[in-house]
Amino acid sequence: FNPALDAANTIAPGVFLRQVKMFHIAADWQAMRDSGFAEFDSLDFSTGLPAGLVLPYDRNHFIFDIAAVNQKNPERTTLRYYLHGFDNGWSPPTMSGIASYPNLPAGDYILYVKACNEDGVVGPGQELFRFRIRPPWWETTFARVVFVLLAILIIFRIIRFRERKL
Repeated sequence: FNPALDAANTIAPGVFLRQVKMFHIAADWQAMRDSGFAEFDSLDFSTGLPAGLVLPYDRNHFIFDIAAVNQKNPERTTLRYYLHGFDNGWSPPTMSGIASYPNLPAGDYILYVKACNEDGVVGPGQELFRFRIRPPWWETTFARVVFVLLAILIIFRIIRFRERKL
């Protein structure tokens, strides 16, 4: 073996999402939709992931199992991930392909991942998963309007009651 003849790996590793777990259990998207715990447009045939996923506020604990494809030296491949809508920036490089996000608040999220090979070649951040978590009913605009109207009504009733006592 002659190290001088060993060419640098100029090919950025590809990334893909192996599995999505919710509350430490592999997500069965079809069963979740059938039971009313998830809404989505369709399942992607190649990845098995739902398109247009919308979840209720209490389905908010995710574990993403991410894999990188590097034919030359897979054990030295590092990953960085970024959950748009939650993270402030990219995660530090890690050899682990597990990204855990417990207790996500209501909002829209997009998981981006990029991988770096043993020679420092980094691929572009790829969008792997997109989803939305709905707010609980008491945090919706409609509920807040009702709460404000009820508060005004209660205050008005208290004032009218006190006026009648005088």
